[in-house]
Amino acid sequence: MILPYMDQAPLYNQFRFAGSPLNGCMNSPTQPNWAQTRTTIIPPFICPSDPTAPQAGGRSGSNYCAAVRARGDASHGSNTGSDLGAITRPGTTMASFQDGASNTVMVGEVFRGKSFARMSGNNYQPNQTDPNAYAANETGRRSWEWYESTARGQVNAGVRVDNSLPNNTSNPHKFVLMHRINDPQVDVVSWTDPVNGGNLGYRPLSSTHVGGAHALMADGSVKFVSENVDGVSWAHNFTASGEETNVIQF
Repeated sequence: MILPYMDQAPLYNQFRFAGSPLNGCMNSPTQPNWAQTRTTIIPPFICPSDPTAPQAGGRSGSNYCAAVRARGDASHGSNTGSDLGAITRPGTTMASFQDGASNTVMVGEVFRGKSFARMSGNNYQPNQTDPNAYAANETGRRSWEWYESTARGQVNAGVRVDNSLPNNTSNPHKFVLMHRINDPQVDVVSWTDPVNGGNLGYRPLSSTHVGGAHALMADGSVKFVSENVDGVSWAHNFTASGEETNVIQF
């Protein structure tokens, strides 16, 4: 939707935003001019520090993904939960940022060459750095389509909920950090389906930059986030209206 503001109006006009057979998503081979739209490289969507080829499997990638929710142990497909982010299936207006637009992550940076695997359900293996240990090695397909926010192209805060934790105002959602920024663990996803159903799996920010990765906040500012940041506080920045008091102040 922002293509016309990036001198890409002709490409924008080639998209069909309605009538796709895949739940309204745009990744349909029946779309007119499909080959051109899916292979067009958008230079502003590619980080020059990422050595990964911008094209893979006939698709052109992006280093910048929708921050759909904080949790990696839940899908955003149900559109429920106080940890939902700025870009979810139904969309969000500026009035929805009850936590403040400057405190809410909208887009997170991703290293497209990051080790990536499909769990084929919920077969998560903590501390796993070998993508071949999972059902399918998807390395090279992380965020490989710039126009999608489906299973391969989303980021979350890499936390899960542990209801055994005591009530704590600094951690009201009872988050436990599983994957930090630039984590050596494999990025994982439950299924790599082509529709925007919000598949679960730990997919934190990542980059080839030393010490952290970039995040686009909902107020339009871009921040460099340290990989050593407190994971729970950082997870609170992923919620659009979580009403937490313990967030990272930039």
